[in-house]
Amino acid sequence: MGKATVIDFTNQKGGVTKTTSAIAFGSVLAREGYKVLIGDFDPQGNSTYSLIGEYSQRKDESGNSLPGILRAIIDDTVSLADVVQETGLENLHIAPMEKKVMGRSVQLGKILDNTDIDVIKREFANSGVLDYYDYILLDHGPKIHGFEETACLVASDYVLTPTTARALDMSGLIELIEYVKEVKKYNPNLAFLGAFFTLINKSKVNEWNKAKEYRDKYGDTFMKAFIPQESLVGLLEEGEFLIEHSKKAIRGYEDLVEESLAKIENLEKSKNRKEVVNNV
Repeated sequence: MGKATVIDFTNQKGGVTKTTSAIAFGSVLAREGYKVLIGDFDPQGNSTYSLIGEYSQRKDESGNSLPGILRAIIDDTVSLADVVQETGLENLHIAPMEKKVMGRSVQLGKILDNTDIDVIKREFANSGVLDYYDYILLDHGPKIHGFEETACLVASDYVLTPTTARALDMSGLIELIEYVKEVKKYNPNLAFLGAFFTLINKSKVNEWNKAKEYRDKYGDTFMKAFIPQESLVGLLEEGEFLIEHSKKAIRGYEDLVEESLAKIENLEKSKNRKEVVNNV
């Protein structure tokens, strides 16, 4: 494919299956033969734990903690490509979150004085991961105005947002879309790919009708694919992502991947047409 497409899975609300969705989305892509890297920027390290277990306790031959994604970002002697770990699924790799860097907790914003907003984007380019992978999926904490979260947006091509049909989550979604527009001053190519409903219980008529109402109101803001609540059961269990044992659960994500790739293709064609016109 050439240069990797970077998709940021983000929502300022917790409990909307952001981590589960990033892993499931990446797993579907990997099963289709794409090379996929998940970048775990969430301090809780849930993507890391779900795919490869407790990474922070692993040591090298000298007894030192293994470097992870934060060390690769702040330490010029460590490349992101060097910290990448294989998972139990072919073609799916993870750049793991280490909960401490050289024995202490780290926040990128404090280390970099909240100034070097291109730091993640630059590491992606310098480490070669953009050339090796087809897709890079970013998972981070449930907020949008923080330094790490903004730096992830600056490094991304698209934003994909899981949400529920709750009123508070919807108000947060509108705020997120506005913030994506603000970040475009640092990353003009950033585009909001869409939001998709998760944890939808179709047996609850009011909930299902509310989701359809929001979709009708906001149109292309929402993907057509949705993730039923019952399909998420068993995807994450005891630190292991049960993708091969949850084929029924993954169907909603297969629909989401198909729709997302088609939408990306159309957006890229539109972008290329504009570039041609501007160069005439």
